[in-house]
Amino acid sequence: MAEPLLTTLPALFQNLPQLFLLADAVFYVATVLFFGSIAVAGYRGYLGLLPRQGVRILLGLLAVMGGISLRGFFAPFGEGIYGLFNADLLVASLVSSLLLLGGMYLLTFRLLNAAAIERRIHQLEQRLQRAKKVPERLRGWRDPVKVGGALVLVGMVVVVVAGFREFPSMNERLLDTLGLTPEQFQNIANQLGDLEQRQGDLPPGCAPMLSILQTTGPDIGRLPRADAALAAVLEQGAGVAFDPVYQADHAGVTYAIGAASGQLCHATRTQFCGCFSTAGL
Repeated sequence: MAEPLLTTLPALFQNLPQLFLLADAVFYVATVLFFGSIAVAGYRGYLGLLPRQGVRILLGLLAVMGGISLRGFFAPFGEGIYGLFNADLLVASLVSSLLLLGGMYLLTFRLLNAAAIERRIHQLEQRLQRAKKVPERLRGWRDPVKVGGALVLVGMVVVVVAGFREFPSMNERLLDTLGLTPEQFQNIANQLGDLEQRQGDLPPGCAPMLSILQTTGPDIGRLPRADAALAAVLEQGAGVAFDPVYQADHAGVTYAIGAASGQLCHATRTQFCGCFSTAGL
């Protein structure tokens, strides 16, 4: 059976920073590979599998970093719910990767890579023939098309260096949307995490007090009174006389619940479960 929300919520809040860090890592790895695939498509020469993947990752990093620098031009995509998904960064990175694609295409437009092409002569024979037809004067850096491609790539590097600050964090974006500072969020996480510690270790067969309260609601005064036998198990285990003792059913088990001295204690018909401190709640 699934754990009740109130039972799992403290652990969830305590682990949210790690979850956000993992989400950031997955997001940036995926975007680097995706936009790198777009940018590397502009390379007109032949590359083996590993060199091509290396260029893909390099161009992907450049595209995402360029997107971070350019995201200010796409601010409308970062508003509201779209901001949680970094839509402005995705759009800016797409534009950045398309610029890199164009730059790589121009840079390698007349690339003469005869040695690599000859190793795969059967698959690349037509490209090899086109490469051999390129005039000698256009095979070096005097080729204006290559110069144009180089200018695009250098321009992108300048934009990245000038505008890049840091990779934005999903954690910070979510907190900003919720109107919370990191300190406020940490305080909430600490308070929720403290709920688990208040319950302590439970004997087998006992549900956490938080789970029972989620079933009954926080106002236990509306619950029926427990019978004498059930109340006796609770009072004997807690060493305190409760007036009144309430009865609640949770997950097919009947519990006695009593409140006294800032604590909620509960027991089943056969055993005392424990006490939950309500101080500060």
